[in-house]
Amino acid sequence: MREKALRSDRLRLLTLLLLWEGFLGNARLREVAGLSTVRSSEWIKDFRLERPGWTTWDSRQRVHLVTPAAYQATAGEMENLGIAHYIALAGSPADESIVNGLPTFGRPFPEVFATLRQAIKCHGEVVLTYMSLSNPAPHARRVFPQALVFTGQRWHVRGYCVDHQDYRDFNLGRIVTAKVSMESAPPLVSDTAWDTMVPIRLEAHPNLSHEQCHVIRHEYFAGAANRTDHCRAALLKYVINAMSIAVDPSREQPPKYLLHLRNCEELAPWLFL
Repeated sequence: MREKALRSDRLRLLTLLLLWEGFLGNARLREVAGLSTVRSSEWIKDFRLERPGWTTWDSRQRVHLVTPAAYQATAGEMENLGIAHYIALAGSPADESIVNGLPTFGRPFPEVFATLRQAIKCHGEVVLTYMSLSNPAPHARRVFPQALVFTGQRWHVRGYCVDHQDYRDFNLGRIVTAKVSMESAPPLVSDTAWDTMVPIRLEAHPNLSHEQCHVIRHEYFAGAANRTDHCRAALLKYVINAMSIAVDPSREQPPKYLLHLRNCEELAPWLFL
């Protein structure tokens, strides 16, 4: 069973490398997986047997290049083979051909991150020293964390706040200290906003021209007229902010807002949590 899982993970890694880098090479695989030259060659050989027709040998570069057949075969799997999965699993190439163009300001302190992660695993309570815009002075918050969330530039922790008797989000960049406490039992109340998955129905902003809509549809919807994704209700506001989605298209105009949320009424209970 474990061997089967390892084989599946290996196949996925090589698939991501092939699709997003355009080739499979011994040196790159050694860099990513920490393998020996011989072992890297064995992995690539096994992959080519598993996925015949996906690669072609380039004797000049001495790598196996991707073929159109690989992209055709995986066209319906981009949800699990997208660029975020590639970066997370394979990392950026050492040649720096992939660059993060935005500085990350909301870096959490590792000791805070680790404390929260451990508390989540053991369903424990954490006492935070926290700062907020409404209460800038460092103050204590007792929280049962349940998930760490990255929203593009900031890390948040979702958890039950004992002080407010409710589930809330806490910006990790505003946490001064985090200490584990075992003084109280985990909450019995469920987090409805977290447990509820909601549809996000998007279309090009109605105030764009026909030609501009074509551009947006190509960029965001793979040529379709619209797109529907899903997220947790608790995270809806982060998706809207991160993608600059217009909720009120009469007030939120292009070029800042290129997308329009089609199902505002359906999502009204969750839009302003």
